[in-house]
Amino acid sequence: MKRALRPRSLPYLARRRGAANRSGFREALDARSPDRSWSVNGLGSAVLAPATCDPHRRETFRRGWALSASPQAPKVGTSVKLVRDARAHPIGARKVTTSKAESPETAAVWSPALGSAAQLVGGREIRPILVTGMHRSGTTWLGHMLCAGGSMIHVGEPLSVLNRQTILSSKVDRWYTYIGEDNEDLYLRYYQDAVAFRPHPIQDIRRARLGSPRDPIRIPKRWASFVLGRVQRRSLLIRDPFSVFSIGWFARRLGFQIVVIVRHPLAVVASLKRLGYAFDFRNLLEQTSLMNQRLERFRPDMEKAAGSTDIVEQGSLLWRIVYECVAEDLVEFPVCLARHEDLSQHPIQEYAQLYKLLNLPFNDKAHRIIERHTSHKNVKEVSVKNPFEIRLDSRANLVNWRRRLDREEVDRILSATRPLVDRFYPDE
Repeated sequence: MKRALRPRSLPYLARRRGAANRSGFREALDARSPDRSWSVNGLGSAVLAPATCDPHRRETFRRGWALSASPQAPKVGTSVKLVRDARAHPIGARKVTTSKAESPETAAVWSPALGSAAQLVGGREIRPILVTGMHRSGTTWLGHMLCAGGSMIHVGEPLSVLNRQTILSSKVDRWYTYIGEDNEDLYLRYYQDAVAFRPHPIQDIRRARLGSPRDPIRIPKRWASFVLGRVQRRSLLIRDPFSVFSIGWFARRLGFQIVVIVRHPLAVVASLKRLGYAFDFRNLLEQTSLMNQRLERFRPDMEKAAGSTDIVEQGSLLWRIVYECVAEDLVEFPVCLARHEDLSQHPIQEYAQLYKLLNLPFNDKAHRIIERHTSHKNVKEVSVKNPFEIRLDSRANLVNWRRRLDREEVDRILSATRPLVDRFYPDE
């Protein structure tokens, strides 16, 4: 695999654990709806909520909202909360209409895996959660903050090529490995065991490195977390940016709630440039199923970028590929979509809203941890040596990208990512 990656290509992405930094732009516009066919959440998160999130309080909308929909349909990135029914309409329908609210019993079983995946935590039914998005978009920070309330057990980046102590039988050999019907036999069992908190001790010990100072700590720590998850009937949270092309598989086959974080491409590419993270598009081009099912239309651009050493070009293209696929998934699956900038600007309010949508208890512990990790007393910018530090002045970090990009680079990034970026960030 190392031959397929350029020097400095994501060198630390799974080596350090912490959180992605937070950067951005926004003062969100209030959502406007002349016909009131969709609801305003009053905060600023762009959130498409799973149909089973807090069923006693939700409004239910039929499937079919698309980025290119009519004026009645909101754009991604506006301050709205849409709750869509995963079963209501066939794929491809465009109209957004309200539907009669379902009973909690009906709303609780949209996935065949739900019966074995959901956990009752403090009287709440909590399904496992997948946190994903492009790398350097904030997945690690978001994942840790969603675990702050104590209801979830955190597992980080099973699909990272650098993760030797993964929940899988072996580490993957390509970044952004795609999981679908063609290859699910290699992964399904291990994810099901993780959801049920069943460890594989013999397999873990076989993978342990002799003389490693970390493995003797990491392995028992994961075992202990799984035992704790079973005893306290917690649910699983997997945080993995490299599963972003497999959202549909996690939703259909495992009954996961999906949380996607989007960060403005200027901030993402600025971070990649600062850290020297190049990306070899052969990681995508060599995955036949991924190309055939999702990315064939991007082949010419990827082949061109594969021969380039320009991180700005690579990062802009990868952002567009990732979030065009996310936009497709928003139409087909129940997805919570949160903007990094909203979480950074108003962390307590936005995380409280996200907790509610995911049916997680937003308790005093969660409030304290989130406040501590986003306080103005923290550093304004993560260090290059530890780019995954999760304690950061989230508001000050909103403008760090300005020091990293020149005018020409800004124009190139915006040109490469429009019109998609305008749909996620219509207020910028």
